[in-house]
Amino acid sequence: MKNMDLNFYYINDFLKLVECKNFSAAADELYITQSALSKHMQVLERTLGIQLFIRNNKATKLSNDGKVFLPYAERFNACFLQMNEAVGRIVDREQMAFSLGCLITMEYYGIVEAAASFRTKIPDVVVRMSEFKYNEDKLLGNSLSSGEFDLVFCDSMFLKARRFERIDFTKDHLVAIVNRSHPLAQQQRIDLEQLRDEPLCFLSNQTTTYSYCVKLCEEAGFSPKVYFYGSRIGNVFEVVLNKMGIALLMKKFTSRIKSEELVVRDISPTAERTICLARLKSSHHNNASERFWDYIRDYSKPE
Repeated sequence: MKNMDLNFYYINDFLKLVECKNFSAAADELYITQSALSKHMQVLERTLGIQLFIRNNKATKLSNDGKVFLPYAERFNACFLQMNEAVGRIVDREQMAFSLGCLITMEYYGIVEAAASFRTKIPDVVVRMSEFKYNEDKLLGNSLSSGEFDLVFCDSMFLKARRFERIDFTKDHLVAIVNRSHPLAQQQRIDLEQLRDEPLCFLSNQTTTYSYCVKLCEEAGFSPKVYFYGSRIGNVFEVVLNKMGIALLMKKFTSRIKSEELVVRDISPTAERTICLARLKSSHHNNASERFWDYIRDYSKPE
């Protein structure tokens, strides 16, 4: 090793690249640019004084030196995560604080109100809230196991593994948003089959809502004809307002509709989602997060 200026987080990046075998895919999962990941690996290679990867256009493979380094990197990363958790426990015991991860659409589900209510009633506990980016399913396990978050508000579809425990917080379901001038707006309920040939508007394919929409259509026997993918719910409304398609969104997202030209209609069949508070089962839970967990268990959110 040329020097001891080793960035611990670059080792985690190295392991993700080994797993994905591709710079683009690894960068997406790490939520950094491909260029940044490439620079991280170059710095790590210079620091170690060895070449870790054999790069080509199709895939990224470990070099012989990289294969020697890999098991040590895995053990080092595991030890680093354990150290983070141990230090976090010490800090949290002193500060009475915990970190709370929230899905990006938390504003529609009463999560902020619940956290604010908790802080009012238990002011000695500090709640550090952060929202997830997209690809919630990929973030959930890593964010909890690494100690980045103590608790997370998330969609129950990502909690199938036995290592999680959860408290159901609130529910939602898919609906159609239709321009009032569209013939389907005259119906109180729209059969999903009626949307087979309609131009549809979905949220981005990186969102959980998109997954629900596509799965629902495929189960009904057709592939949705999506003409607009939006990263913002307001933009989806704007497209429908201008008669460019019908949107499928979660019912609670429609609470911000301002135009009377947009109508919300139930669809049949629909897809239901449950928003949960989740944590790892077999993990230390500090006193602050335990108090929030118990509070949410008894917290009543009106539907």
